[in-house]
Amino acid sequence: LKRIEAGLAAVPAPERSALVARWMTPLELRDKAPSDGPLHLLALSLLALASVLAFGGWWRSRRRRPAP
Repeated sequence: LKRIEAGLAAVPAPERSALVARWMTPLELRDKAPSDGPLHLLALSLLALASVLAFGGWWRSRRRRPAP
């Protein structure tokens, strides 16, 4: 680590800036990131369908039982 720091200190500031700019460029983000909207809508729809089916199954089993 000390050798790396010494090597970096030996490089003049303009060259060091050029190296950093070349190898450490910031990540470029896309203008539009993909939206999770359709995926969330699908998940909520499946959850609602599962809830309706579970309630329907419970209701049918409740109606089939003979009254005590």
